[in-house]
Amino acid sequence: MLLLELQLMPADVVDDPQERTALTKALNRTMNEVLIYSETSVPRTIEFPELDFNKLIDQLTRLVPRFKFRLPPYFMNKARALGTLEGMARSMDSDFIFL
Repeated sequence: MLLLELQLMPADVVDDPQERTALTKALNRTMNEVLIYSETSVPRTIEFPELDFNKLIDQLTRLVPRFKFRLPPYFMNKARALGTLEGMARSMDSDFIFL
């Protein structure tokens, strides 16, 4: 699993089948809450979901203690900066989509 390879999570969480299942469910639930797909009537078009970056960071920070994520110290600073930039961009263009 990539989280283990990047040393973002300890092996005991990734190697435990129950914990891995719980993590998969939690990440799927989080993505369902932060990715918003628009309905399109045009078949075969590629639609990019809208991402609520601030909500993503909020949801992920709730998962950190539960699954023992190891985040580099600079991670949250960069995440907050991206959230601020997203807010500024949306205030200038309400149709802005963070990709």
